[in-house]
Amino acid sequence: MAEGLATGHGLARAIWASSLCACSVVLLVAGKTTAGLAFAGMALILVSPLRRLVANERRRVWVRALAIAALLAVAAVGIAGTDIRPDQHRTGVVPVDKVAAIVEDFVDVVTGRSGTPAQGTITQEMAEEFVGCLREAGLADVPDPVVSEDGMSVDYSRTSATQDAIDTASAACRHILEDDEDG
Repeated sequence: MAEGLATGHGLARAIWASSLCACSVVLLVAGKTTAGLAFAGMALILVSPLRRLVANERRRVWVRALAIAALLAVAAVGIAGTDIRPDQHRTGVVPVDKVAAIVEDFVDVVTGRSGTPAQGTITQEMAEEFVGCLREAGLADVPDPVVSEDGMSVDYSRTSATQDAIDTASAACRHILEDDEDG
């Protein structure tokens, strides 16, 4: 009976490890290296026997749980640093929106699309002009943009505007980011 129980636990751990590996791939492809590696580490800890490191079964369970908790915290910090995309539909729940942005980044990489029309060519001046346009279009409390080698991001979660107002203003100002693409 105990042998069947151990096999059931082993199967459950293997299924969880497979799920963590799938999440790891999505995170790594979407550019979230730290979170992706943390998920891969959790998968390895789940399937590793640990018998040579910790002889006592009860201690092995605690070591495994603590290691997974630490890696989960690292992954959460990596995911929390995700910027919500300007064209993304917001749910109003910031963690959900950040995970959705990661999934959209993954889909964009896999399908060959880029998330921002002029990604990689957006200058600080273009980003500031875009945010200025958003403010004129009714998003008075939109924060300043962040420009990096990956493109531009605006944290819409810090504005009090509705999703419809954000979508309307973004559509009205999108031309600022697209103009430089042709030139």
